[in-house]
Amino acid sequence: MPLAVPFAAQTVAVSFMVETAGDRRGARRSLRPHLSVPLAARRSLLRTGSGVIAVRAPGGSYCSLGPSLALAVRRTPLPAAGCWSSA
Repeated sequence: MPLAVPFAAQTVAVSFMVETAGDRRGARRSLRPHLSVPLAARRSLLRTGSGVIAVRAPGGSYCSLGPSLALAVRRTPLPAAGCWSSA
């Protein structure tokens, strides 16, 4: 309860603040992601990119599903045991 007073004061103070950033055209377009790879690196990316993804994907799956499997199979309450046992 002691933090309720400062939060209420901040809420009131923020409502009186003036916006410092001006409006600009094209705001929605600037939120669209843009990805580019330099020409010199494209061949290397195509060669190694799929391999990196293929190697990393099972580890992510094991660590996301491992804790529930460890709980179901080993009856251990440690969530990290699923990651450790799959490594």
